[in-house]
Amino acid sequence: MATQLGIINMGLAHLAEITAQKRMTSVARENCNTDPQHACLDFYDECKLEMLAYMDWSRARKRKALTVSDDDPIIDGKWTYKYSRPSDCLVIRAIIDTSEYEYEWELGVEETDSVDYEWIYTSVADAYIRYTYPLAESRYTVGMAMLHSMILAERVAMTVTADEKKVEMVTTKLHKRVEILAQKLGASEGYVEDEHGQIPMTENF
Repeated sequence: MATQLGIINMGLAHLAEITAQKRMTSVARENCNTDPQHACLDFYDECKLEMLAYMDWSRARKRKALTVSDDDPIIDGKWTYKYSRPSDCLVIRAIIDTSEYEYEWELGVEETDSVDYEWIYTSVADAYIRYTYPLAESRYTVGMAMLHSMILAERVAMTVTADEKKVEMVTTKLHKRVEILAQKLGASEGYVEDEHGQIPMTENF
């Protein structure tokens, strides 16, 4: 089971920053003994979102019916419907109509208005969307924690060494490893989560 602490220590290990003195023992600022540890906490959440957005993980996938707004879309004549964007939506992957046909997300557009309400405009009636949501670390499938830790290591490499040439070399190698790992991860066992709860499923990619 993946944990925030384990992912941070793996990230430090990718950068050879994992001696007994440099290993984090709890996720707390007061227990950070080195600058790289502090940097891991600074970058951790953003790297998690980056990892989840990196690909359409079956484990981090939801499929949900959208709630239509009574207001017309702001761009008159361009879109037919204005829907509320789900609050836990990280990345929209597809728009789905009532016949279960999936459209690429280019069929719609997103907007945040002046009071921070988020909307989805599309011409698809009674639309569903398939999207990625911020999955908890404890539910990561095989490889997700490793990918998260590699992305984290890339972001904190400059804190470990201020030598730009070394950083470029390290981050280039890490990025190649990220791409290779992402290609290998099919994540065949996943979950579809809708308004009625969580349904186990198996997909073959």
